[in-house]
Amino acid sequence: MAVHKDSSLEKLVKSDIKKELVAHNAWYFMPVPTGLGAMGVPDVIACVPTVITEDMVGNKVGLFFAVEAKRFGGVPTKIQEHQIARIREAGGIALVVDGTKKESGSFGKFVGLLKTLVRKKK
Repeated sequence: MAVHKDSSLEKLVKSDIKKELVAHNAWYFMPVPTGLGAMGVPDVIACVPTVITEDMVGNKVGLFFAVEAKRFGGVPTKIQEHQIARIREAGGIALVVDGTKKESGSFGKFVGLLKTLVRKKK
């Protein structure tokens, strides 16, 4: 697979993540690291809409969703791993996406999860 020479840059991974979140009607923001807040917070914080199944009332809820963007093959730091674990322990969804849409990293799993969560009400 041909990969753009700059596609391993995190900014391109973040761009693809934002496009997918918008395509799935998610609200998101990207915290600006200033050194004054919590260290290791994921790059993208989102609320992803989903519909509870009919037998679970059928109301729409938003799920807390955090994404740490990495260049293709990149791994989170220890503090990032700690924050991701804390988010998961609190019931949120947190994942690391390494690579853009064009690369064979974990981007496909990210999109698959979004498609699973964002279901249309029948």
